[in-house]
Amino acid sequence: MKERDLSLDIIRIVACCLVVLMHSPMPSAHANGVFLAGISYFTAPGIGLFFMVSGALLLPVKTDYFPFLKRRLSRVVIPTLVWTGIYLALNIYNSQSEINILQVVASVPFSAQGNGVLWFIYTLIGLYFLAPILSCWVKCATDKELKFVLLLWAVTLCNPLLSSYVNLNYNTTGIFYYFTGYAGYFLLGYALNSGRLQLNISAPLFIACSGLSLFLYFKHSGIEFDFYKLFWYESIFTVGLCCCYWIGLKRLTEVIFPVLRRPIWGGVLC
Repeated sequence: MKERDLSLDIIRIVACCLVVLMHSPMPSAHANGVFLAGISYFTAPGIGLFFMVSGALLLPVKTDYFPFLKRRLSRVVIPTLVWTGIYLALNIYNSQSEINILQVVASVPFSAQGNGVLWFIYTLIGLYFLAPILSCWVKCATDKELKFVLLLWAVTLCNPLLSSYVNLNYNTTGIFYYFTGYAGYFLLGYALNSGRLQLNISAPLFIACSGLSLFLYFKHSGIEFDFYKLFWYESIFTVGLCCCYWIGLKRLTEVIFPVLRRPIWGGVLC
């Protein structure tokens, strides 16, 4: 049996904490201030880390397409439908206007209904559909090809910055359109965890610090900017932070876990 990678468990725990912290600040007159916006910046990697861990654990897929989907979807579909039903019931109860129930129910297979917070599950399910296809490619691709595809994804993450200087095509006819999205996190988690991408923390740390400096400059100068466009999930700065968390927690686990495995802790861990 393959030994459990505890570092991935720790990354998931940290990601959970980041997501909880992200949604913790109470709305106030200063909700867009430096402190609360800064919390959003440093907690944004929580979502990306979840996708990276999924990619690290699932790729390459070792079963056929439909058995894989049956196993993965059986874990998420029922809870998603239950919570969708709960949210819809509350919405109907509290709504001041008429809700088209038939349209909402018919939309459930295609997009999150009842509450927008369910978007994550829908995105994850979409990645489950894609994972076996990605798996076939990662098994055949060379390390150089894998890095090149990740580089193309990284270029799309810079779109909010590049759009100020060049004319970009965000539509389906765009040359990099099919390299956008959360599948990049899947591939990144796999590449880092498998060792096919050796990444020093200095590069992602520089990117993360650059994003923070830019954010503080905009705030200090009173420059209007779209925070969710520049610094959110599909931003090069957020991916840089994700890599910092990933590499840092991996190294921390390598240092701490051998200490915890010493005889003095053996009884506690067993």
